Amino acid sequence: MFSDCKPKPRSTIRLGLKETASGDFLRRARESAGLDLRTISEETKISVTMLSYIEEERLDMLPATIYLKNFVTQYAHCLGLDQERVARSYLSRIRRLKEENKP
Repeated sequence: MFSDCKPKPRSTIRLGLKETASGDFLRRARESAGLDLRTISEETKISVTMLSYIEEERLDMLPATIYLKNFVTQYAHCLGLDQERVARSYLSRIRRLKEENKP
């Protein structure tokens, strides 16, 4: 699943105990690691466009939850983050945002 990712800690940013993983958190973690979206895309095989949607929390463009979980897990793995915790927290945030934005 993560064959092209280098599972070593890269980012100096960690998810705090009471912090929620957000698109902004992932962007800051990526930037602290000195990586651009293209590099993450090459390692994960997730398109740059989809990675942008994840960071921007574009609710209208994010895929089904099963795919989103996989994408966020891979993204966190490549940044050397706790992938399960980040994915769980990010998905919880997205569910909340979708509920808040229902008409």
